Amino acid sequence: MRFILRSLQNGQTQQVEYKIKQLADAIQQSKHPTLEIQMINIISKEIKRIDKHAQRYLDPIINLLTTSFAQSAVLAQLNYEQIGILNWSLGNIDIPNVHKNIKLFEAIENHLLYDIDSDQLAPIGICSIVYTFSKLNIGSELFWQAYGDLVLKKKNDFDNAGISIILNAFGRSEKGSLQKFIKPFEPLILRIDKEFRMKEYLMMMSGIATEMTQKFNTSFKFEEAKNIFDMMANNILDDNMIKTIELQPLTTIIWAYSLIPDSEAQYREFWRKSTQDQMPNLKWHQLTNIMFSLSQLNTTTRQNLDWEPYLNAFKKKISFMFDQEKVIKCLTSFSLANVGDKQYFWQPVMKLMNEKINFQKLDSYLLMNLLWSLARNLHKIDEVDAQMISQKAVERLKLNVREFVESYNQRQILQFIPNLVWSSYELRIEDQEYWNVILEALSGLSNQFNIKQLYSIVPVLEKLSNIQTKKTMHNLEQSMKTLSMSTLDKDETEKYQILSQIFERYNAKFSTLIAEQEQQQ
Repeated sequence: MRFILRSLQNGQTQQVEYKIKQLADAIQQSKHPTLEIQMINIISKEIKRIDKHAQRYLDPIINLLTTSFAQSAVLAQLNYEQIGILNWSLGNIDIPNVHKNIKLFEAIENHLLYDIDSDQLAPIGICSIVYTFSKLNIGSELFWQAYGDLVLKKKNDFDNAGISIILNAFGRSEKGSLQKFIKPFEPLILRIDKEFRMKEYLMMMSGIATEMTQKFNTSFKFEEAKNIFDMMANNILDDNMIKTIELQPLTTIIWAYSLIPDSEAQYREFWRKSTQDQMPNLKWHQLTNIMFSLSQLNTTTRQNLDWEPYLNAFKKKISFMFDQEKVIKCLTSFSLANVGDKQYFWQPVMKLMNEKINFQKLDSYLLMNLLWSLARNLHKIDEVDAQMISQKAVERLKLNVREFVESYNQRQILQFIPNLVWSSYELRIEDQEYWNVILEALSGLSNQFNIKQLYSIVPVLEKLSNIQTKKTMHNLEQSMKTLSMSTLDKDETEKYQILSQIFERYNAKFSTLIAEQEQQQ
């Protein structure tokens, strides 16, 4: 195994396929769970040193091992330490498509819930499990509830690293929540505050901030974590950690603190003590991540930032190292932040995009973001460039939207489709074949939209005013009527009433349109 990994790390792939076949045959013959655990653990530690294209050589071994672990009989042979190692290793391998390995993770979850005495799990084993389930976005509500109770039961056994992993994993998980841990963990965190490293501070910040900003069903308030955030700010600033921190983690800190009530002075101090000398040397993925983090700041914070160094760094990058995926992601962040002027940024950047972009290599996600950025900044872009880019994007999207709806997870679809509807209308796209594809997608998803998403879609469809929208509008109206008024807050109730008026107006207008067409015939 180590020979194969070393060969791949050094780019020597000639004998690898033969060696991998030999190893695969040996694994199938031996059926030895302990050796399989050792192999998956070694792969997880070394795979990041291997070129992305060369990693595919490991697929047969990884698939063989994951298939083996999906068997309950194999899992039953693992001890508690090995279960933790297995979960941690799977999380570090970054399996490309978790859903293709759903049987593996269902087997692991069932084993964790029903076949073992979880009280026997050491804190490091619990951390390994929740870290992986959170990273891969898996685990049922029952799993997260059970392991949340287990964490509380063993709360005094976790060290500083364990606490940071727990808060990060539960905060970033889709079906878990860290709310129940904040108050019980607070005395522990404040007591060992000087033992935390920067990485652990960042993990806690990220988990808490994600819980608040990306979960619709949480009642967690940042005030509940204010003491912890005050401690972290004081330690980072007083211990001069800020002098050695890189720009990318610094943006995570600024993002997290911008969300805390009455913490403006803290994040301003972070920003003041940071350096922007690193900007010219940032790699594309670093710049992309930073731009996204800063674009998520609240409006007041964004407006008070000096964006000029970022805009200049971006323009320099695209002149010498054009990466269309990273360019579109950065433009989306600039659009979210509403920065960049017409003459010196958006016009020259979009002119360059029109010349260099290869639409055949863009997926639907990037195409939708590109159209949204165009629509948001239409008044800052030359009309010819805007029309040509949107036309090429539309031609590509007509082929890809159905695949996008079928392949992406529900949250992504429900987030992007309303934005696509708005962008397409603002850009005055009249391609009926394109609109038919979008309307078909909307009809299929109609019973999934919440009131806010409906509120962003329906007013646009009303403005289209053509018969092709009738079926979709009918489906959306029926979807709205299934929503329980008792679950809506004041703002949502107002939106519901406005939507009811739009549907009533649309139906009346549609009836008139049908009558007029019948008379003409």
